[in-house]
Amino acid sequence: MNSNWKHISLIMFSAILLAGLLSPGPSLTTSAQRGTPPPFPEDLKDQVKFFSGKPMLLRAAVMGITTIEGKDISQSGIPPARGRHRRVDDVPIGMNPVIHENEPSLAANPANKKKLVAGSHYIGLEVACVAFTSGNGGSSWSLPVVMPQLTEVSSCSDPVLAYAPDGSRVYYAYMDIKSTFEETETTFTFIDDWDIIVSYSDNNGASWTGPILALDGDPTIITFDIETGEIIEFDPGFEYDKPWIGTHIDPAQKDWIYVTATRFDTFEPGDCHITFARSADQGVLWDAPVLLDESTGGCGNPVVVQGSRPSGGLGGEVLVAWYNSGSDGWLDGSFEIHTRRSANNGEDWDSPITAATDSYEAPFWLGPENFYQRWWAVMFPDVEIDARGAAHVAYTHDPAANPEPGFSDTPEDGDIRYITSSGSPYNSWSAPLTINDDGLVRAQGFAALETQKNTSRSSSLYLIWEDHRLSPEFPTVFPSSPNLYYDIFSAKKDQGGSGWSTNLRISDFSSIVDYVFIGDYFDLTTSGNLVYGIWTDRRDKNDIFDFEDDVFGTSKFSGGGYP
Repeated sequence: MNSNWKHISLIMFSAILLAGLLSPGPSLTTSAQRGTPPPFPEDLKDQVKFFSGKPMLLRAAVMGITTIEGKDISQSGIPPARGRHRRVDDVPIGMNPVIHENEPSLAANPANKKKLVAGSHYIGLEVACVAFTSGNGGSSWSLPVVMPQLTEVSSCSDPVLAYAPDGSRVYYAYMDIKSTFEETETTFTFIDDWDIIVSYSDNNGASWTGPILALDGDPTIITFDIETGEIIEFDPGFEYDKPWIGTHIDPAQKDWIYVTATRFDTFEPGDCHITFARSADQGVLWDAPVLLDESTGGCGNPVVVQGSRPSGGLGGEVLVAWYNSGSDGWLDGSFEIHTRRSANNGEDWDSPITAATDSYEAPFWLGPENFYQRWWAVMFPDVEIDARGAAHVAYTHDPAANPEPGFSDTPEDGDIRYITSSGSPYNSWSAPLTINDDGLVRAQGFAALETQKNTSRSSSLYLIWEDHRLSPEFPTVFPSSPNLYYDIFSAKKDQGGSGWSTNLRISDFSSIVDYVFIGDYFDLTTSGNLVYGIWTDRRDKNDIFDFEDDVFGTSKFSGGGYP
């Protein structure tokens, strides 16, 4: 492989969604369709798999990729339908029948539990992110408002929300993905630029200010000779992916806000890094970013770092957690959850801590046999700090070893894991504890964790996750298996209690899985005695190849019900 291709082994080109990938919704058309880009080498195409879900699909489309990690994403088929009905408590938030709404996030106003703001992808003729608002504790929701982007050609991904601890401002962080294509008679030029931006609202989501650059990517520019396909000019840079946003539990720290993301270099050796940025004035100005961890030797050679989240505690305490594949390789063997702590609002940092080493890594696609949606992001941790200053982390591991890296031959593709640290400096963590209590060969994943402040020194913990325990015992023949349907389950832990509750189902209907993508996370929020969860919902679907998703939520567990 020549040196030019080594330099660009992590370049990301986001542009169009293949009609076959997201049918039956309308497809996106861009200037990329006016010409055929030069052929990309296989090792460049192979880098697509490391990125977050929706950007991964965008890049695959523009690069003509039809197979990712052994899955032919052009297949079709119809499995049998199955639904379960009981008293309906679930609330539709985003339910447009021709728009793909998934990867939802959620925040409740700490000072007014009736005020909630939600966000999600909104994919139709454009790849956008939207905000929904509720003024009645999530009983009903507004129509979607499209979030602003930096340019007219920008696409959006990975929407996440957080309120300031005094409820004065709500923040919305998301990706701004720009890919342009310029042609002359002899050349074809790609310009790729990925940033993380933040918008904010001082009226509970009714209107928004922004977007403001929190993490500014360095554009990558490649010019090809149209006749030969060779690179005649190359300007490498770096791009940001998978953002998360965090504020403090301490109202005295109301002006501080934090964003983390993964930085992917397009210059040698093509590393991936966990990156942190902060603002001391409620998101108006952002300090230069700090690197908290990196792959070294190139992303995936052998280490991958991804899926970071920040959490602000008492005083200036900040804790960040993320996934690290470990030295045995990506999706192979064990993996690690890393954390890093700052005592002064991110000015200085302690050394990284391995909070957990767990076996085994989840497969790339939900199994068995790569049957279902992108899955490996279930290992990304959620981190929260409670009112006493204790830290809590939830994530997913695979309790069963896979026959080869990233591939599963069993429906047992995930258990929900929990670890805790009693307080700052968060350098000692408990052993991982399994929270799901089904005892079946089924998959659980996409854990969302939240603390509920009961008093100034007392908290409860809530968890929700995707759970396949109610799916029938289908034979493992494509497209059916015991992971064909999922529900949302939850558990609760009270401070000073004996441990986690038995699991409680909070979704009213089962959803059929998707063949490719339903998002990389669900979310959970609390305010006072309100607890509200949000997820990607597919209860109205009968087909894993019907890719249109909806967003639902519920506050059902706020009234108790835990054994």
